[in-house]
Amino acid sequence: MTEEEFVEKVLMKSHLVDLHIQQAASSNSTSSTTGGSSSSNSTSNNTAQLVDCVNQANGYSSNGCNGGWPASCLDYASKFGITTLQNYPYVAVQKSCNVTGTNNGFKPKSWQQIPNTSKDLQNALNNSPVSVVVDASTWSNYRSGVYNGCNQTNIRLNHAVLAIGYDQLGNWIVKNSWGTGWGEQGYIRLSPNNTCGILSYNYQITA
Repeated sequence: MTEEEFVEKVLMKSHLVDLHIQQAASSNSTSSTTGGSSSSNSTSNNTAQLVDCVNQANGYSSNGCNGGWPASCLDYASKFGITTLQNYPYVAVQKSCNVTGTNNGFKPKSWQQIPNTSKDLQNALNNSPVSVVVDASTWSNYRSGVYNGCNQTNIRLNHAVLAIGYDQLGNWIVKNSWGTGWGEQGYIRLSPNNTCGILSYNYQITA
C-alpha cells in the first residue's frame, strides 16, 4: 500500500483524533473512579475486549477498528472491568460486544496524563508502561533499528501504542499491536525526544 492507503485503511481517522483531542483538552488531566456496575443484565457492565465494547453504543466516541482513545479505554475498564486475552481472544476484526466469563478483578481506579516532556515520560516509564498516541503513517515498512522516519513538521496522531521503556541513549521502546512479525518482534525503537509525536498525549494507570 502507499502511505496514503495505509493511513486510510489501518490508522485512526483524523476527524476522530480531532474529537478526542478536543475532549482531552476540556477534561481533567487526572481521572479516577470507584468502578462498579449499575445493572447486571447489560452486556456493557461486564468485562470485554476493548475494541468491541468501547464504542458509541456504550457511550464512547471511540469507533473500534476505526479509531479509539486511551482515556476512553481507561474509563471503560475502570467502570466495567477487563478480562483476559484467553477469555476474549483478539481477532483483529470489529465485532459486537460479546461478554464471556466474569470480571477477573482488574479495574483501574485512577490514571493521569503525563506532561509532554521527555523527562516526564522517562520518569513515568520508571514505574510502569505508558499508553501513548503517535503518528504511525510511515511505520508500515519498519523492520528494525532506531526509527526517526516520521515527518516531524507535520505530525498526524493516528495510532495508540504502549511505551514500555527507554534505553541509555534515550530511544523509546514501544510495543505495537500488529503482531510479532512486524518490526522487532512486534516492537519499535523511536529516537529520543518527540519522535512521531510520542510526547503528545500519554496516559498512565496510577492505581
